[in-house]
Amino acid sequence: MSFADQIAKDRGQPATVRIGTVLSVSPLVVSVQGSALTNVGALNPGLVAGDVVALLGQSAVSSDGSSCLALGPLTTAGFVHTDNPAGIQVFTGVQNNATAVYATITGVTFTFRKLRANSRVVMHFAGSSFASAIGVIGEFALRITDTAGVVPATDQSVASLFYNIAVTHLSWSGTRILGAGVLPAGLYTITGQFRNVGGAGNVSFDANDRLSAIFTEVG
Repeated sequence: MSFADQIAKDRGQPATVRIGTVLSVSPLVVSVQGSALTNVGALNPGLVAGDVVALLGQSAVSSDGSSCLALGPLTTAGFVHTDNPAGIQVFTGVQNNATAVYATITGVTFTFRKLRANSRVVMHFAGSSFASAIGVIGEFALRITDTAGVVPATDQSVASLFYNIAVTHLSWSGTRILGAGVLPAGLYTITGQFRNVGGAGNVSFDANDRLSAIFTEVG
């Protein structure tokens, strides 16, 4: 029987679509009605375990995973859209940095899922802090770390502040846009960073400071 005859015989194939859940991504394994299909193809390289996908059968005669293509995700593991906020971080202690090397801001960490390869990313970071001396310049960034380890981690400076008064809490905020395709599709960990880029003294946070951050994927 020819392939064309097999397609005619098994009507509904290869257009049959089933719904499954991603179990793992390397190789891509999708669970469908209790069966695990291995080596499934995917249009979206950024799938993660827990994603719900539409599984398109590409073969008229085979139900092997390699004959299927995952479309989606339809819903994602822990994400309902592409805005990913860090919420509001309230400090319980004091954190200082007097150096020009970025230090991680305790508690400001979240995951960001980028769905499209050629889309842009809008980053917003806002908060308050204080300095131990006049003339200190604080710089505040968001570190982007690829959970798959493919894309090198980068620190994206979003805001800065010149402290013209010491030991007084001042607010700051900033927005930065990453151009189309700068950040590939995938799952990323975002952490807040801060450093002193001018003047002698500490850039500091304490229990009176609040910080928040958000990443948004746009077309």
